Amino acid sequence: APPPMPAFYKEIVYNMTDYANDAVAHYLKITGLTYLKKASTPFCPEGSLIEADDEVRGQLAGDACSVLMKDLWLARLARPDLQKAICDLATHVLKWSVNDDKRCSRLMCYLNSTREWKLVGRCCDNADDLYLVLYVDADFCGDSDTTKSTTGGWLVLEGPTVHGFHN
Repeated sequence: APPPMPAFYKEIVYNMTDYANDAVAHYLKITGLTYLKKASTPFCPEGSLIEADDEVRGQLAGDACSVLMKDLWLARLARPDLQKAICDLATHVLKWSVNDDKRCSRLMCYLNSTREWKLVGRCCDNADDLYLVLYVDADFCGDSDTTKSTTGGWLVLEGPTVHGFHN
């Protein structure tokens, strides 16, 4: 059994399930769909998009911004797993294609499959034991749309206790 939590243990839960339900309902209303498939990731499988469909205007061209901005609010507050897919699609709103319709559909299928997910923050250490750690990463030419180098980072407040166990 795990050790008991210290008296200063704190947990914050960002529960935006109702908002996620509303975002899915908004997408369904716009598209006229009544059902979304299950999806394990927000990204279309490799090889599932036809290159020629990048040149054909998508059906969601006029409504894409509405769907994406609603989703982005959720991603920024409580669902960082959605951010990359949403931001990639947001770069296409001026030239929305059939492939973007497919990408958006996959994103919404994933969101529908994970609506109940919550962001949970825990602090198991005394404030005097906490420190900042910056994790960085780079991806050279990983973006097939622009082949530009991308960088990322994650700033974390860490302490000696991880998930209730001391390092």
